[in-house]
Amino acid sequence: MTSTQDNRGSLRDHLPGLLGPLRAYARSLVRDASAADDLVHDAVLRGLDHADQWREGDDPRAWMFTILRNLWLSGLRRGRRRQALESDLAGEEEARNPSGTGRLELMEALRQLPPLEREALVLGAQGFSIAEAAQLCGVAEGTVKARISRGRARLRANHGHSLS
Repeated sequence: MTSTQDNRGSLRDHLPGLLGPLRAYARSLVRDASAADDLVHDAVLRGLDHADQWREGDDPRAWMFTILRNLWLSGLRRGRRRQALESDLAGEEEARNPSGTGRLELMEALRQLPPLEREALVLGAQGFSIAEAAQLCGVAEGTVKARISRGRARLRANHGHSLS
């Protein structure tokens, strides 16, 4: 396990510390703050409903991110339109850094990426390694690398932005 987080205790013990990262991830997947909060709420409920499947020592962050991602994908499959980086995030960034137009432009560029490319970039920004992101998404590491590469290329081509 590559995480340095202490994975002892019950899942319920880990949830308070996971709410912020879960909300940030949800906001990267859906545009609307309310929808992001609903997605986190549904993921937490699902996690608690299935807490008997989580084992002490498992990475609670990866487990909950997987649940959230699966709920998001289920919503996409049902035809719900889900997009990245909720507009309030842009407003919060602008409030912290009023001259940060480059940051706002980058966030808008991310919104325009295909969902799976955007997700790969966001997982990297959330601190997941390629291997962790691949496991979370249920795909090969090469697939995650390709999505990141395509996403970065689209950002450069369309908006002159690049993500390291």
